[in-house]
Parts: sequence; structure tokens; C-alpha cells
Amino acid sequence: MKQRSITADVLKGLAVIFMIQVHIMEVFADTSIYHSLTGRISLFLGGPPAAPVFMAVMGYFLAASSKGMMATVARGFKLILGGLALNVAINLNLLYRIISGTSDASPLTFVFGIDILVLAGFTVIVTGLLKRMFDLNFLIPLAVGMMILAVTPMVNDALPATGGTPAYLFSVFGGEASWSYFPLFPWMAYPLFGYSAYLFMRSGYAGFLDNERVSSLMLTVWAVFIAFTINYGVDTAANLKEYYHHGITYSLWVIVFTAGFSLLISRIVAYRPESPFLEYFSLIGRNVTLAYVVQWVIIGNTGTAVFRSLDLRDSYIGLIVVVFITTVAVLVREKGFRSIIWLCRTKNVV
Repeated sequence: MKQRSITADVLKGLAVIFMIQVHIMEVFADTSIYHSLTGRISLFLGGPPAAPVFMAVMGYFLAASSKGMMATVARGFKLILGGLALNVAINLNLLYRIISGTSDASPLTFVFGIDILVLAGFTVIVTGLLKRMFDLNFLIPLAVGMMILAVTPMVNDALPATGGTPAYLFSVFGGEASWSYFPLFPWMAYPLFGYSAYLFMRSGYAGFLDNERVSSLMLTVWAVFIAFTINYGVDTAANLKEYYHHGITYSLWVIVFTAGFSLLISRIVAYRPESPFLEYFSLIGRNVTLAYVVQWVIIGNTGTAVFRSLDLRDSYIGLIVVVFITTVAVLVREKGFRSIIWLCRTKNVV
């Protein structure tokens, strides 16, 4: 596998692990931990290094895909349906309680939640329909992504404040509905930036990134920028409503963070591509959909019973258990049931 593909898989794998730990913090951990420094750090790690990176890498692979328009669009619809099915699977315990009358929560807000798979599905459809135009020049998806960020406030203002079925439809695009975690505005911008990055890397303009001195200088400037602005990044990520429905200022900060973070991981991969840790994250990244589904089904259904009631130690135990089960599921899919024996013998994934 090419180095840049390894980097992309490692980034996806890291993003999923970061998502698992933030889901544990959001669902399992006691409120006092949730609002502590530990909770804020967890929310940050589950923010910029997770969903934005995940979506940017998805855009990168969409640009690299040779699938035709119809196949791509069909895949998008499958992702949307899969996202809705995952919503049901995540909340089976809660939905049972609602049906049995032991909970008065609204089931629709859980079934029609706009999670990342729904966002991914709509993004795949859009990129499939516009691929010929996007592939003309890396500046085109970049410009469309920036336009999405620019018009997000206008989209939010234009969406009518309504209830019933229309509210669930409008929440796909934007607004501040509690069940809309990843609306298309602004979140669809990130895969378009990833799409643009792939085209840029394939162009004649990306050669300077292979110069170690240049990339080191870029990473140094990035590190200084992040060091001076990290409080802003953490404060916004720790406010979930503000994070899920952020504006262009935070989007630009996230873009800079994602670009530098990706370059950093690329340098690490180039330095030691055979590292067992990198192989582990690459393994998760290659099976990202399965990993995402498994961890959410476990956390969602368990969380109904222990919602925000565990101390820090028990939350960490929960994290270890979920990561272990997710890893086993990924290994079984990729290597078969004998992978458990393979895991013990080779110790390549620990």
C-alpha cells in the first residue's frame, strides 16, 4: 500500500478511537467528570482530530475512487439508510423502554438523528453527481467547500422553525436541532477539502511537501499557531451545541488543525511505516464503518442503563472493553476467527 494511503487509513483509525473515547465521556461518565478538565480534553480529542479528520479522509478516498456516478450515488443512499438503521440499533434499549412505557422520550429524535453516516451518505451523493466538475481542478471542490462555510449562517437563518416531519427534514441541512449532530452545513465542507487535497497531491504543485525541510518548517509554524490558539479550539469543542453547529471562524481553525495534523501523521508514517501501533490504526481505518457501528451499538445500548453515572475509573474500563470488542470484530472480519490466535502469537495489535 502506498504511504499516503497508509497515512489516510491511520488517520481514519485514529479518528474512530478518538470517537470511541468521546462517546464514552458523553454517555457513560458522571456529569462532574464531563465538565472537568479531563472531560474538556476528551471532548477536544473527540472533536477536531475525529469527525473533521474522518470526513476529510473520506473526501480524499472519494476523489481517488474510480466508481461511476450511479454506483457512487447508490452507495450514498445505502449509507443514509445504514445511518438510520444504526440509529435504531444504537437505541434499541431506549426504544424498548419507550414502547413499554418506562420512558417518555420522543423516539423520532433518536431514530432520525443526523449522525456521521447520514452526513457521509449525502456527501457521497453530492460528490458522485459533481465528480466530473470537481475533477477538473483541485480549486473547484475547495471553493465549493468554502462557499458552504460562508453560507451556513444564511442557511440556518432561512430554515423555518417548525415541528413535525418537516423539522427532521430541515435538520439534515442545518439549524440547531438537538438531534442534528452533523448537518450538511457546515459539515459537508470537510470532505470537499479532503477531495481537494487528493487532487492537489496528484497535481504538480505538491512536490514541495516531499522536501523534509519545508514540511518541518510548516509543522513548526503549525505547532506554534495551535499552541497560541488551543484554548479557543478546546473551548468550542467542549461546548457540544457550538461544536456541532459551528461557524466559519471555527471551521477555518479546524481546517488548519486538520491539515497540520495530517502532515504530522504523514511524517510519522514515513519515519516508521512498520510500527505495530500504526498498523493497528491502519487496520481500524481499513474497516472504519464496521468499527464505528460496533462501538456505537455497544455504547448506545449500554448507555441507556448507565447514562452519565460512572466514575472516571469505570469510564476508562468501559473504554478499554469497547475498544477491545471493536478490535476483535475488525480482526475477525479482516483475518477470520483465527485472527484471535494470530493476535496472541504476533502481538502486532496491542
